[in-house]
Amino acid sequence: MNFELSDIPVRPKKPRNSGLTMMMDKGLSIRQAEDFLSVASNYCDLVKLGFGTSYITPGVKEKVALYQKAGMKVYLGGTLFEAFLIRGMFDEYLRVMDKFGLDSVEVSDGSLQITHDLKCEYISLLAKYYTVLSEVGSKEAGILIHPKIWKSMMQKELDAGSWKVIAEARESGTVGIFRPSGKAHVSLVKQIVESVKAEDIIWEAPQKSQQVWFIKELGPNVNLGNIGYDEVIPLETLRLGLRGDTFMSFISHKSQVIKTEPKVPEKVTSKNKMKEITVKELKSKLDKKEDIQVIDCREPYEFEIANINAQLIPMGEMMDNIDKIARDKMVVIHCRSGARSGNIIQALEAREGFTNLYNLKGGILAWADEVDNTLTKY
Repeated sequence: MNFELSDIPVRPKKPRNSGLTMMMDKGLSIRQAEDFLSVASNYCDLVKLGFGTSYITPGVKEKVALYQKAGMKVYLGGTLFEAFLIRGMFDEYLRVMDKFGLDSVEVSDGSLQITHDLKCEYISLLAKYYTVLSEVGSKEAGILIHPKIWKSMMQKELDAGSWKVIAEARESGTVGIFRPSGKAHVSLVKQIVESVKAEDIIWEAPQKSQQVWFIKELGPNVNLGNIGYDEVIPLETLRLGLRGDTFMSFISHKSQVIKTEPKVPEKVTSKNKMKEITVKELKSKLDKKEDIQVIDCREPYEFEIANINAQLIPMGEMMDNIDKIARDKMVVIHCRSGARSGNIIQALEAREGFTNLYNLKGGILAWADEVDNTLTKY
C-alpha cells in the first residue's frame, strides 16, 4: 500500500482461499491484459475467458501464460464447455485445454440439460487432472430453483471434487441468485450460506450494487466473480471500506461527526522533492563499479519480459521486505516508466524514513531508448 490507514480490513495474501476476485475477460488484447496486470495483479485471483471468446480472440495461449505468471488461475467459460459437450466433443475440449496450457476448468449446465449425476461424473473425472470450478443455477430468466436444491447441488459438486462452486448470475446479474431487477434473492443466499461454507462459493456479482450487498452481508473477504477488468480495483476499494458505499462498514467508531480541530504538522514530507537519476547517469555509475543497489519494483512477469539485472522486489511486497533495502548507500528503484517506483519511494520515505532512495527517471523504457535498445519494450 502507498500509505497507512487504520481500520482497514485484513485481506489474505495470494494465493488465497477466500476473498477471491474472479475477473471476466471478454476478449482483452495481450496489451490490455499486460496493462491490467501492471496495476491489478495483486487484487485478482482468477480469470475466466468469458463464454466463447477464446474461440475467436487472438493470442489466447500467450495471454493465459501472462495471467498464470501473475499467479492467477485461468479457465474457459462454462458456456464453451457446454458447447463442446452438446456436440459430443469432450475429448476435443480436453485437447484445447492442453493446447492453451490450462490447469483449471469450469463445469456448467446453464445452457444445456444433463442430469446432475452426470455433471458430477464430469467433475470427478476432471478433478483428477485440473482445478475444477462448477457453476450452479440456470442462465434462463424466470427459472426458479428451490433453495434446498441449490444447497444440495452445491454440496454434491463440492463432494465430487469441485474446488469452488459458482452461484450463477450471468454477466448481466439478472438471473440465478438475482432477480430481474438485479437485486439479490436475499432468502436464497442466506439459506445457502447456512449449509455451504462461504469460502467454497464464488458469487457472480457483476454490478457494483451487488458487490456492495455481498460485502455488507458476508464481509470483505467474500468470493466474488464476473468482475470487469476495469472494476477489479474499484471492487478492492469496496472491500477495504474506501468507497462511499462501504465507507462506514469497517470503522471501529461509528460517529461521522469529526470534532477534533485541524493542526498543521511541523513538516509535510509530501512536499519534499523526490531524488531522481537518469538512465545514463546510472549506467555511468554502474560502469565505474560504484556501490549502488538497484531494485526493480515491477511484477515478476514484467521482469521476464525485460530487465537490467536489478533486484526484483514487486511493489506490493516492498513493505514486507524493508530489511532487503540498504540504508547505507545509494538505492535506485525503477519500474516500467517511473510512476510506480516514484509512488513506492514516497511511501518508503514517509513511513520508513529512507533518505537514500532515487527514482530512475523514465524507468526501463528510458533504459531501452537510451542505453540498451535490444531490450523488449512493452
